[in-house]
Amino acid sequence: MSSYNSTSNQPIYLITDGWRLRSSGLLVEAVCSALEGAGGAIGAVQLREQVVPSISETGQKPATDEDVIALYNQLRPICESHRAKLLINRRVDLAKRLGADGVHLPSDNLDIQGARNVLGENSRIGISVHSIEEAKHAAKQNPDYILFGPVFPPHSKPLTREPLGIANLKEAVGEVTCPIYALGGMDRDRTSQVAESGACGVAIIGSVLLSTDPRNAAKEIAQKWFAWVSSVNA
Repeated sequence: MSSYNSTSNQPIYLITDGWRLRSSGLLVEAVCSALEGAGGAIGAVQLREQVVPSISETGQKPATDEDVIALYNQLRPICESHRAKLLINRRVDLAKRLGADGVHLPSDNLDIQGARNVLGENSRIGISVHSIEEAKHAAKQNPDYILFGPVFPPHSKPLTREPLGIANLKEAVGEVTCPIYALGGMDRDRTSQVAESGACGVAIIGSVLLSTDPRNAAKEIAQKWFAWVSSVNA
């Protein structure tokens, strides 16, 4: 299992938005800009394009396998050059086919060992959870990391779950031993709160990739995280 904490030098987990950037042809450019701006602070990029859009996004289609493969092939060398793992959302079979670094599973799929058996022991397997109890249950399956959220209302989509808040994030971190990334409403202004909670990092979608300047947005979040770490270690 990976061992991250709030002093990790790669505290940002980047997730693609699902359709806006892909449909406009700007996804690869936005991810590349974010990786450059973060200066090595992004440890993983989750290619999350196979999702079914919400009711507010009617008319937008989830990516086909061919779409994901094309994006993966473009993003792979970019991620490698920035020391970032490239993960596939949900699809273990597609991750295996592409030779991806790992897969991210939804909260309703706890077959973490099954995914690891397919992808290999060195693969990165993560899972989403939406409560402290889900985090404790998921941790028993030995994921490499957990995405815990939404901590705050998301920037990238309408709110569909009650935000969990920093107090619940901090409690979840204290209850499990595997790394936890905070997801939902993460941005520069909330970075210090997350670092202080003991989480290993922030999972980012909208505040970086959907911003007008992904490079600078990622840079500011990385700087904010490391400034907090420096203040604690001073």
